[in-house]
Amino acid sequence: MDIQKQQQNGQPNQTQEKQPGIESKMDPRPIQPLNYKGSNKLAGRVALITGGDSGIGRAVAIGYAKEGANLAINYLEEEQSDADETKNLIEKEGVQCLLIPGDVSEEAVCKNLIDQTVEHFGKLDILINNAAIQFPTEDIQDISFEQWDKTFKTNMYSVFHMTKFAIPHLK
Repeated sequence: MDIQKQQQNGQPNQTQEKQPGIESKMDPRPIQPLNYKGSNKLAGRVALITGGDSGIGRAVAIGYAKEGANLAINYLEEEQSDADETKNLIEKEGVQCLLIPGDVSEEAVCKNLIDQTVEHFGKLDILINNAAIQFPTEDIQDISFEQWDKTFKTNMYSVFHMTKFAIPHLK
């Protein structure tokens, strides 16, 4: 949403100096689909969501929980407070939630996420590759190689690795 629309809606501009951003520090807080009434379409299923602790990942996790899915949520260790809050919201729906911290830009972490999910729940039915990072800049000259590399490892390589390790467990 651009700045003019934010100001028209009465929402303050929000920035956090350090990545990752922590949802619990936002004011106003993002709206979550808490009033949605599920119909058990995912009962007995197991979903793994990378970046599932906040934002779109949290909204998807809540929706899946409301539909009866058990969830494994991946997040960065620095986002533990958001992950704990998400777990509480999910478990209020009567399903299980496994929290697994780790940086998906690393191949070994991706394999570990799949392995821990399958070990804990006995299976994996759904993989949601949601984790991402960005470094907004005004000028391409301001993007360091380290930022470029981290962006591709997180946003692209992780999708490949997660999918590769998940495929043997998916129907």
